Amino acid sequence: MNDRCFDCIHGTLIMAEQLVVSMNSGTTMLFKVHCYLVKACGSPPKVVPQANGSLLVEARDADQSAHIHAIKCLASCDVTTISDCTLNQTRCVVFSKEFLRYSEEDLLDGLKDQGVVKVKRIKKKVNGILTGTQSLIVTFDWLTLPDILEAAYYCLRVKTYVPRPRQCLHCQRFEHVTRSCRRNSKVSHRCE
Repeated sequence: MNDRCFDCIHGTLIMAEQLVVSMNSGTTMLFKVHCYLVKACGSPPKVVPQANGSLLVEARDADQSAHIHAIKCLASCDVTTISDCTLNQTRCVVFSKEFLRYSEEDLLDGLKDQGVVKVKRIKKKVNGILTGTQSLIVTFDWLTLPDILEAAYYCLRVKTYVPRPRQCLHCQRFEHVTRSCRRNSKVSHRCE
């Protein structure tokens, strides 16, 4: 029994439906699942296989997404759908000296009505101690960021959050970590 996941993207929302399909025969089942998916919800604009064996399916609209949610059987295999909310989220950075005295939980409670699902304060080390900065990483429950974030009577400008890239501390290259490094020689971060 193998699992197949179908993630559905439509409009400004991304929904992930995990379709659990019991697979009984190799490659012919792949084509059957594809044919039944097209019959059930129409031809999706984009289907991308994922590394874990799942498929990322981009839907044209909310109607096609609803059809994917309604799928209970593909190629005579039982299917269950599970939504994944993390694909719906975008992050931004806001700066405010006034919010230094408030905890992340208090800020989240005050901003929930604007679609905020998580608030994290960026910290830095000062004399060996982690202290909070005036920068906040705010996670929204949709794909488009607002121009401003209204927090009580403050209007804060929103900037797109760009996380630091993963970097191997062994070879100093990007897009992998030390545990998965295949290089034999260690490179100092000052020598590269």
